[in-house]
Amino acid sequence: MNTLQFTPHIILIAAVLLYKMVLQGQKSGQKNRIFILLTMLTALLLPWLPALNFSFGATPAAGESTAILLSPVEINATFEGTVSQHDWLKWIYWGGIVVLVIHFLLRFVILSFHLLKSSWSIGDGFIWVKGVKQLPVCSWFQFLIWPEDLALEKEDQSRIIEHELGHIRQWHSLDRMFMDFCCLIWWFNPAIWLLKSALEEEHEYLADAYSLKMHPDYRAYAQLLARNTLGQFGLSVGHSFFNSKSLKRITMMKSDQKLSLKRVVLVAGMFAMVGFWACQKEEVKPLQTAELALDGEVFTIVEDQPEFEGGMPAFYKYIGQNMKYPLSARKLGLGGRVLVQFVIDKEGNVVNAEVIKGIADDNVAFGALSKLKSEDIESMNVQKNEDGSATITVKMKDGTEQVVEKGKDTSSNLEEILIVGYGGSKSDELEVSPNALPSELKKAAQELDEEALRVIVNSPAKWSPGMQRGNKVNVRMILPITYKLG
Repeated sequence: MNTLQFTPHIILIAAVLLYKMVLQGQKSGQKNRIFILLTMLTALLLPWLPALNFSFGATPAAGESTAILLSPVEINATFEGTVSQHDWLKWIYWGGIVVLVIHFLLRFVILSFHLLKSSWSIGDGFIWVKGVKQLPVCSWFQFLIWPEDLALEKEDQSRIIEHELGHIRQWHSLDRMFMDFCCLIWWFNPAIWLLKSALEEEHEYLADAYSLKMHPDYRAYAQLLARNTLGQFGLSVGHSFFNSKSLKRITMMKSDQKLSLKRVVLVAGMFAMVGFWACQKEEVKPLQTAELALDGEVFTIVEDQPEFEGGMPAFYKYIGQNMKYPLSARKLGLGGRVLVQFVIDKEGNVVNAEVIKGIADDNVAFGALSKLKSEDIESMNVQKNEDGSATITVKMKDGTEQVVEKGKDTSSNLEEILIVGYGGSKSDELEVSPNALPSELKKAAQELDEEALRVIVNSPAKWSPGMQRGNKVNVRMILPITYKLG
């Protein structure tokens, strides 16, 4: 998953932390509500504004390129291939969306059913729905719903009506619809549910403040809330006067803490830092670039990535079924990783495919050891380090020593095979003389590289091209392929 896909979730988590540490419990009028809504809007729009992407790290030097890094493929010598894809996660994601849609529609249908069965009257900028059964006092857009069995004193009734009018006239239902949509697409992120709860809490504070302007008796209003704290809550599709946040609302009415300028600056600064981090491009730095002769720019980050005909699972299935583990590499016990770079052009064709990092390219130890002659070596010692690297000490017959370092990120086992061959050990399959072993390993490594390239070049189906702002564009991609003996 690239940075752009993570961006909304980083923004949501940062917003929750800022709200909990700085904003919650402050009398800020509409500011907290605006903060939460702007957070949602930013999380929705920022990943789709590539023109705003900044890069504050090291810029790619000449000879370096960026590309979309695909999920790696593993080719095993004992079976055709496996793909590290988790399609079941997609099913869980869409299953969650379906459940939430059904839940929302069910609440909406029940509310509509009650509205249609009740009597309506037109009030001052709202529709008064009376005689509703099995629902508490609540509001939904312009509807103020009043249950038939609620008997209150005239003063208390007036306070509740003004509270609900506060929701109606400040368009809180529109906020909730927008928040429900955000919860729908990010339901798996706990931060979105915390922000939804925070927004509902801010709505109640604002509606309380609206009612208290008309009836400024704080004590009577608090007593009304306290008496009904354990009342019914009903459906959550609307704004209910009696809800589980009543005690918090009483506390807020008594609070005189206001949002200070320092807190505002802190929130703005921290949110800006998160935004700038989210806008940085994710870069992959291969060893070389291709000379591309294409119509138009080659993109590395796009709104809609290219997709293989039949979907990406079909692409990985094609790779696994058609790639063969070369016999020479299998006999030598050679494995490693190949990076194949290619471009999907505006027509959906695979072009300019090349191996940008082969089996032998990052194995510095193999390069150094292959220059030695087996008859000049007296002994070899391999010291493995905790970080995955290794130090190879070669004692020569002339009394000198050579020390070769194997990097921790080396992806192939070329040097291991060479050490076995130079030491005089050989299995039934490794029927190569020590002096010929370096060249045979290089040849086998090249065959692995060529096989990876062959499968990409011979891809039988067209891709749907990448899209940027509604236009078809060229997109560069990299596929890691790992050969592993099973």
